[in-house]
Amino acid sequence: YILRQALIKTGISKIDRPKTEYPEYVSVKQAAELLNTTENAIRIRAHRGQLIKHKIGGALRFKTSEILE
Repeated sequence: YILRQALIKTGISKIDRPKTEYPEYVSVKQAAELLNTTENAIRIRAHRGQLIKHKIGGALRFKTSEILE
């Protein structure tokens, strides 16, 4: 992080900022809306292995295509 900021400030290198939004991935709240259930039910199903979960930036995310199968 520090090196990236130093390079950006000096103008030596243009380093793209990390992606903050992943359109094919949805949050727990969005997954609950897609499946017409509660957020807690989504977390339980993910813990049991019924839904494939992904950790992105420390946050729990679900792939839209995997949810709708």
